[in-house]
Amino acid sequence: MQEQQQTEKLVVQPNQTSSLLANKTNELAFKSLVIESKPPASQSVLKKPMTSLIIKTKKEYLTNFRSFLNQNLSVNVGLAPKSSSSDAAFSLTKLFINNCDLKKIDPCLCNLVNLTHLDLNSNLLEQLDNLTFRQLQILNASNNKLKSIGDNIVLPKLVSLDLSSNQLIGLTRKFFVNFKSISSIRLNNNQLSYLSDKLGFYLSNLKHFYANNNKLKSVPFSFSYLRLEMLELDNNPFEYNNQHQLQ
Repeated sequence: MQEQQQTEKLVVQPNQTSSLLANKTNELAFKSLVIESKPPASQSVLKKPMTSLIIKTKKEYLTNFRSFLNQNLSVNVGLAPKSSSSDAAFSLTKLFINNCDLKKIDPCLCNLVNLTHLDLNSNLLEQLDNLTFRQLQILNASNNKLKSIGDNIVLPKLVSLDLSSNQLIGLTRKFFVNFKSISSIRLNNNQLSYLSDKLGFYLSNLKHFYANNNKLKSVPFSFSYLRLEMLELDNNPFEYNNQHQLQ
C-alpha cells in the first residue's frame, strides 16, 4: 500500500510570513499555509462609551478634565479630527464636579449635549447663568456661594433642582419662568426673604418644595394652586397678618 503523504500545517504571524516564504532552502513542503491574524490588544476588546464622569479635586479638573473639554470643543466646531473625546461628548449623561473651587461654570460644559445629570455640589459658584442643556433633568448646585440666578438659562426638561446651602436672598418671576418643567426644588439653608407671587402659576408641575431655614415671612397665595406632595418650610419667621399669605 502506498503511504499517504502527510500535509504539514504551520500557523505563523503576519510579520513572519515574508521570511518563511523567502527561505528557498526550507525543507518543509507546505501544502497548506495558514496565516493567523490577531487584532492588536487595544482592539481586541470593544470600549464601552463613557456615560458617567466624576471629578473630585481641583487638580483633576484643571488638568485632565479641562483638556477633555478643550479637545471636545475643537472637535465640535470642526477644528480637530473626530476622536474618542468627541464620542464622549455625545455619550456622557452624568457629570459630577465637586470640591473643585469653581467660581463660574465653564461654557464648554454646554457641549455635552446629552447630559441629563449635572452635579456641581461643594464649589464656590456665585452665579448660575448662561446655561443651555436641553436634555438635563437633574441639577445640583448646593453648597456653593450663589447669590443670584441669571435669566440666560435654558433647561426645558429639568425636573429636579437643588440650590440648598447658598446665599440666595430672593427668587423673582424670571427665575420660575426658566424652570416650568420642574417637579422638585430644594432651597434649604439660604437667606430667602421673598418668593415671586406668581410661583404657583409658573411651576404647575411642582410636587416637592423645600425651603427650611430661611427668612421667609410669608408664602405667595399662588401656592394654593399647586398640588404639592411634600412641603417643608421649617425655621422661617412667618407672619400671618397679610390677606395674601397662605393660610
